[in-house]
Amino acid sequence: MHSATLRKVGGSVMVAIPPVMLNELNMQAGEDVRLEIERLNIVIKPAPRKVWALAALLIASDYDTPMSEEEREWIAAPRAGAELLRNGATFTWCRSIQAKGASNKGIALS
Repeated sequence: MHSATLRKVGGSVMVAIPPVMLNELNMQAGEDVRLEIERLNIVIKPAPRKVWALAALLIASDYDTPMSEEEREWIAAPRAGAELLRNGATFTWCRSIQAKGASNKGIALS
């Protein structure tokens, strides 16, 4: 069990969480948490993390912006193996998306 001291910071009261506890929860400074009171105890829980769907990321992308040198190098780099999908097809990015709809128009499977 760990203990900590409540400290006044501005109009709030803060508590420092020991690094060993943050490591155990795979959390770091700056992450959102939920605060609850259960049976007169303060309970701090990690906030649900956003899960991004590929379609949502494609819709939010600006395809009119020219690729940076880093992007061109990444696309031209040899495959590392992580591009393989479970069915054995390879995942190839196509920058020729015209419509920003929630579809797979920017994905080519070969």
